[in-house]
Amino acid sequence: MHEKGLLTMASTDRARPVSRDQLRQQTEELGARILDVATELFSRKGFLGTTTQEIADASGLLKGTLYYHIDSKEELLFQIHERVLSEGIRRWSPLVEQLDSDSRDILRAMILEHCRIIDKYRDSVAVFVEELKFLSPELTAAIVEKRDRYQAMLDTVIMHGVDRGELVTGDLRLAGLTTMSMMNSTYRWYRPGGRWGPERLAQFISDLVLEGLQARQPA
Repeated sequence: MHEKGLLTMASTDRARPVSRDQLRQQTEELGARILDVATELFSRKGFLGTTTQEIADASGLLKGTLYYHIDSKEELLFQIHERVLSEGIRRWSPLVEQLDSDSRDILRAMILEHCRIIDKYRDSVAVFVEELKFLSPELTAAIVEKRDRYQAMLDTVIMHGVDRGELVTGDLRLAGLTTMSMMNSTYRWYRPGGRWGPERLAQFISDLVLEGLQARQPA
């Protein structure tokens, strides 16, 4: 496995000096691999159904070596949530700054970026939706605060569209929550590489959302 190669390289390099940059890169690569392994296991077996021994085995590590890189299984769960939200905020931030553009175009772009996240991080999204309840209250609060920031970005664009007369809704909050729920729930059936690519999925969701929020001319 990839990690075994890293460990072998690290072991071999003990005989010769290793630069701090090389060591940092090896550590980061191994950490990313552990997180990917945990994500796949949590998505398939659930957080409670996955043991640290299984994570270590799938990563090609001894259990003691795994704990050198992580403090707990919960830390991995928190990192998965952080990764999804940070990626979403990073992708949406420049779009939300374009409020001088048509809100319908911004909304379509935001939905597309969200679908691309589901395509790239489908297992992470599944864990994000299903396993939050297993974080401690303190870690849950941190994730909820960041999740609310992400939701607020969507709500802002919808509200902007209503203010400009481009969108219509009787309940701004419900419109935002419904749109987010529609996007997130696709992980249940979406399979990367299948006939529904992220662009096609985004087009379908955008059409549904904008049809419901469409500002219509009076008869």
